[in-house]
Amino acid sequence: MDPIIAYQLRKNVANIIQQQREAVNQIIEELKDDHYKGIGIYGMGGIGKTTLAVEVGKLARDCGIVKEVIMVVVSQTPNIRKIQGQIADMLNHRLEEESTLGRAEIGIPHGDEHKACRIMLTTRQKDLCTAIGTKGIPLRLLSEEESSHLLRKYACTSTSDLCPELDSTVMNFVKECQGLPLALVTVGSALRGKEQVEWEAALQLLKKSQPFSPTYASKTIFSCLDLSYNFLENEEIRLCFLMCCLYPEDREISIEDLTRDWTGKGLFSDVDTIEEARARVCLRVGQLKSSCLLLDVGKEKIPENLLSRLVQLEELYMGWSFRLWQLADGSTEGSGQVSLSELMSLPQLNILCVEVSTLLAFPENFDLPSIHKFEITVGYHSAICYPNSRRFYLREIKTGIPNGMKHMLQFSKELTMFCASKVILKSIFDVEGGLNHLKTLEITANDEITYFIDEVLHSDAPLVLGSLKKLHLRTFKKLFSLSVLPIKPGSFQNLRILRVENCDNLFFLIQTSLLQRLSSIEEVHVYSCNKLLDIFQLNEAAFDEEQKLLSTLKKIWLARLPTLFEIWRVPKQLLLNATLQNKQCFSNLTDVLIRLTRIIGEEPEGVSANVQNGHVLFPNLRAVHIGSCRNLRNLFSARSLGKLEELKVNDMPNLVELINNEESEREREREEENDKIIVLSELKVLRITKSGSVERLCTEAFCMDLPSLEEFVLVECPKMADTVKRGLGSASNLLKAEIEEQSFFSTMAREVFSSKNLRGVAVGPHGKHSRAINLVWLVFNIARLKLPVMALKKITTRVKTFVTTPFKKRSKHYKLPPPQPEPPTPQISPPKSPEMSTQQQQIRPLLQPFLFPKAKSTVLPDPSQFFAHNLLSTPLPTNSFFQNFVLKNGDQPEYIHPYLIKSSNSSLSICYPPQFRNPSFVYQIFNADLTISMLNNPNPNVPHVISSFSDLSVTLDLPSSNLRFFLVRGCPFVTCNVIVDVALKISTIHAILECSWNATLTKYTIKLNNGQTWILYASSPINLSNDMNNITSSEFSGTIRIVLLPNSDYEAVLDRFSSCYPKSGNAVFNQPFCVEYKWEKAGWGDLLMLAHPLHLQLLSDRSGVTLEDFKYNSIDGELVGVVGDSWLLKSDPISVTWHSIKGVKEESCSEIIDALTKDVADLNSTLISTLSSSSYFYGKLIARAARLALIAEEVCYVDVIPAIRKFLKDTIEPWLDGTFEANGFFYDTKWGGIVTKQGSMDSGTDFGFGVYNDHHYHIGYFLYAIAVLVKIDPMWGRKYRPQTYSLMADFMNLSRRETSHYTRLRCFDLWKLHSWAGGLTEFADGRNQESTSEAVSAYYSSALMGLAYGDTHLVAIGSTLSAMEIHSAQTWWHIKEESNLYVEEYTKNNRVVGVLWSNKRDSGLWFAPPDWKECRLGIQVLPLLPITEVVFSDARFVRELVQWTTPALARRGVGEGWKGFVYALEGMYDKTSALEKTRRLTSYDDGNSRTNLLWWIHTRGDEAEECDRGNNFCWFRHYSL
Repeated sequence: MDPIIAYQLRKNVANIIQQQREAVNQIIEELKDDHYKGIGIYGMGGIGKTTLAVEVGKLARDCGIVKEVIMVVVSQTPNIRKIQGQIADMLNHRLEEESTLGRAEIGIPHGDEHKACRIMLTTRQKDLCTAIGTKGIPLRLLSEEESSHLLRKYACTSTSDLCPELDSTVMNFVKECQGLPLALVTVGSALRGKEQVEWEAALQLLKKSQPFSPTYASKTIFSCLDLSYNFLENEEIRLCFLMCCLYPEDREISIEDLTRDWTGKGLFSDVDTIEEARARVCLRVGQLKSSCLLLDVGKEKIPENLLSRLVQLEELYMGWSFRLWQLADGSTEGSGQVSLSELMSLPQLNILCVEVSTLLAFPENFDLPSIHKFEITVGYHSAICYPNSRRFYLREIKTGIPNGMKHMLQFSKELTMFCASKVILKSIFDVEGGLNHLKTLEITANDEITYFIDEVLHSDAPLVLGSLKKLHLRTFKKLFSLSVLPIKPGSFQNLRILRVENCDNLFFLIQTSLLQRLSSIEEVHVYSCNKLLDIFQLNEAAFDEEQKLLSTLKKIWLARLPTLFEIWRVPKQLLLNATLQNKQCFSNLTDVLIRLTRIIGEEPEGVSANVQNGHVLFPNLRAVHIGSCRNLRNLFSARSLGKLEELKVNDMPNLVELINNEESEREREREEENDKIIVLSELKVLRITKSGSVERLCTEAFCMDLPSLEEFVLVECPKMADTVKRGLGSASNLLKAEIEEQSFFSTMAREVFSSKNLRGVAVGPHGKHSRAINLVWLVFNIARLKLPVMALKKITTRVKTFVTTPFKKRSKHYKLPPPQPEPPTPQISPPKSPEMSTQQQQIRPLLQPFLFPKAKSTVLPDPSQFFAHNLLSTPLPTNSFFQNFVLKNGDQPEYIHPYLIKSSNSSLSICYPPQFRNPSFVYQIFNADLTISMLNNPNPNVPHVISSFSDLSVTLDLPSSNLRFFLVRGCPFVTCNVIVDVALKISTIHAILECSWNATLTKYTIKLNNGQTWILYASSPINLSNDMNNITSSEFSGTIRIVLLPNSDYEAVLDRFSSCYPKSGNAVFNQPFCVEYKWEKAGWGDLLMLAHPLHLQLLSDRSGVTLEDFKYNSIDGELVGVVGDSWLLKSDPISVTWHSIKGVKEESCSEIIDALTKDVADLNSTLISTLSSSSYFYGKLIARAARLALIAEEVCYVDVIPAIRKFLKDTIEPWLDGTFEANGFFYDTKWGGIVTKQGSMDSGTDFGFGVYNDHHYHIGYFLYAIAVLVKIDPMWGRKYRPQTYSLMADFMNLSRRETSHYTRLRCFDLWKLHSWAGGLTEFADGRNQESTSEAVSAYYSSALMGLAYGDTHLVAIGSTLSAMEIHSAQTWWHIKEESNLYVEEYTKNNRVVGVLWSNKRDSGLWFAPPDWKECRLGIQVLPLLPITEVVFSDARFVRELVQWTTPALARRGVGEGWKGFVYALEGMYDKTSALEKTRRLTSYDDGNSRTNLLWWIHTRGDEAEECDRGNNFCWFRHYSL
């Protein structure tokens, strides 16, 4: 055989069908024979005849045996005309004749006169080859070895992906398929990625399948196809396959045909539009292709000069189906295809729908004068089938617009553009005469334009877009305003709808220059513009006496505009101008939808600050929907709302009244009593929800009459008593009433039920937080008031299912301690600062601690507002569980298990939170279930004060109320110390159904209408009385304790432990891998606390008594009761080692050394400062280099260590000695900690390091590099020991002394047993942490530093915190398939938590959405260290995690660095596959390297090693006392 042919043969056959090598050799030799008479390839169905023929045809052409290959399908009932047409198309030949006989010039050549042609046919019948005189070449069945190889190829990405346990099962499948390629491919595709149990089940199905025909081939193929069919994932896909089977054999089926057929047959029950159906068809077809049940067809091709002959053609629809038009410049792309110039030869063409891939296909003279309607799409877009206008859709246009196309643009009515540059836009709008037929203009994505109209639309035309009716701009990154220059009269005179969204630099939308031209504007929609200040700017020029400004405006819809200052800005002097009072500026406005974060308007003297902004009136306003406007206090003047039909208000926390009708004192005096009734005669719908400050519908001096009201909803508006008392007027047409507060019902019941048309009443809490309503109470009130209820069709009550499971049998070892005599009530005194033990006082620091230069931060908040004065001289916590209490206004809630606690100056609110759940996140909802304050407080605005704090508690004082709260984590009681005799007030947003008491007046049971029952215990008798929402007391001093009763069976337990309460709690490290909790308690009896799931795992036998059936709900899992005032938590020890636990095999060292040599050679200490001055990325880079030194030690290649040592010294020293100009470490005296130079000036720089965010992450990387450098250069370590220990102590300090320079364990939460990273930033959901692996690395690096310095205490503490962080990661971040910690929908959708908040679980990351699963995995792995093996010690979970992540790697743009971490985990159970993938990587995470990845994978699978903990020197002791 010719060498070239042999090479091509090896190349193709090896890749496609190497099993049929003998047949391929024979066919090639026959094709080269000059006496060739034809070849017939025969064999049973499914043996691969067609596949072989296609590949041999390509091979023959590539090797020069033939010039062209033509392939047609000749079915059992051949269509001769179709076959002739297919051959002609492939030859680019035009057939002139219409009859079959006349087209005989095209056919299948045969005979001696056509020896240059080679004919090869495929058939299942050998006799056919003989009958037509061709040589028959049989295809054999595959051997078992070949069958096994082919099956494995389609069942997995590589043969190593199938575990050895499947070998015997694979061979059983091979026997069942009996060497038939189609059967093997079908089975392999169906079982791709399946587990062993699914393989076994499939084998049984395959054995039981029966064919329709007894023949050997059909039996085997039927069985395999039946298996593949049954393995389709749902019934919808199976029905789609069966529908495809109804088409004739070898039919090419278009997506559009399938869309129409499948939709018409009702296959898709849950799609609403054709577009959705088409997308579903594409999805199902792709799935059937991947299962080898459908095959692809070649690209469509239309020969040249075909369309130009259709001279009678009137309508042409080619949207979706064809895009490959020949280019106008004659280039090769699309050659041989039809061209757009042919359309110019169709004089009757009046409707056109085409899609073109590029503007280069348009000829310069392109023009279609007869066209009436068209849709021309350039770039991919789902074009409509039947155009009803003249529309262009232009996507990502890179070149200028052809002249001929400009002529058509001039007469287009709709223009949609995506990703068009400023130059392209100008070229489009600069057409001669302008685009004054254009009615709709939509533009998406531009990064250049600042003033859209001024820069793009100004032209020499007499007016600009005079016919435009709709303008939609989306995602203009630099857009500042639409226009500032004068605009020609008549421009935009017909514009009716303006829509702008996602323009993050937009400050001002419509200024006066444009406003004067919008004479027809009806709707304005603005969404997601994060810097927008106002919508309309009205200056003196805008108020022309002859102009009714914006008189046509009907709708204003605004949403997600966090900085909006005003909707319409009117200068102060104009607002005060009496001539504007009667100006009908917005006389036709009918619909307002506003959903903003806030609206703040200037309030000049004498002008009402509301949505109306003074005297701008809306006499025709019909609908208003407004929500999330945090600062609005009122909305409108009643004088302008005569036609209002619908008013919906939601989430308006500061809104006091809806309608403000205040007038001057003189005018008010002239008001007659009858004029003080506000009649909204047209109002039909009134909904007010989640607006806790709303007190009334209108000004106090007025009453409301709503004669047309049909629907009234009042939900979560506890202050609306005034409105309730005055009623709604006649309300005779009321159809539906929904009232949350039961106490409101009695007042309004007669009005509500007097309506003869009433169809529904809902009384009780609203929505997803609903609890129970007493139905007997409702019926009683209806009867008591003798209400007419003949028309009432239903009474809606919302009942929450209570968990009433009784206690399980109490554990045998549990015995309630005998009651103790009650001591006298203790005197309440201010808490004392923690005192050192005698031993601690005797120990003095070994060395004077080092401090970095003092910082002058401009971004840190002032702590003096909320911390007691005596605490300000000590370091303060910056990542604590109560951090929200000391940030900004101090009024965001914090989760102090089991309650959400919110403090607001003179009061404290308690919430036992319900949860909101979906597959992407879970969070707890704050409702002020109970709020405690002083009755009639004369100074309600005095802020609360943190008077003391400890590891497990915080003491919060309300000075103006004389209240002190001991907020202790895990305490089921909220304890309040009333310091002096004061009257108390306990309020609720719910209705109080019952408040009962015991004989001694020391216990009160409070039942609310949300289904909750609370108990109040008092240290001495207290007299309480209540109304609908409030409980008040006589003067009282002493202690009260408030607790939720989640189950009536718990009441006896709560009674038993109600007299003992914790005042504070600390955590003590007395031995490695142990933490002991000790609570300071008061009162008498035993202490009852709650333990979360990780506590229960770690609790030792001597940690009190566990009440297994006493439980509270929590986002962290069930909280279980534990009796005892001290707990001991014990973790399994972990090995903190420099090197891998399992070691590197000798045969693996060479590959690691090769990578190591290159990575070390690339180190450049000069370059690093130019790459990054960020403390985070800089730390990752030096830690990466330190890894190379330790790997060099492990593979015994120490020659590179001197270079690494020099690099580390050159890069670390500038940060420690203050010579790094770009950045550096400084000491902050305000809070007590390290900040960076850049971070102290910009809170966003260094990922918020300057406001104490991510401290353990950043410093942890530095400590790792320092630990390694100290190890390889001890003299350097001694020189810089003060600096390194000071750096470490920033987040590792254990000292409680007032003279300490750093707060105690800055990031580590000793109750949750993991770290937080949020720093001094207020978050509604509390603290948060994203990367547990970086937290583990920080404490692990501290332990390594202890090893390097011989500090056993530092080793012990670092190891203990590492172990606890690992336990927490495995408990709360790692989500196993069988886990029941989180709700089912969240567990099913996630294998790891993205960001864990104290009050929320989020699937997304700070930098990536939830579907970037490779990032979610990687952020829980990096940096890759020996300790990583301990973090991921559960091999089964690792496999689940990798399998969950792997599909995400197919997404376009996935970073190589993130892939490396996925492969690293894969290496823990499939070393071979992971190595193969890792070797193909071309880049790595900036904290990782090729050397490190290879080291990791090569160290998998051997026994663990022990590590030496070092000697007894204790440099760390200074920071531990």
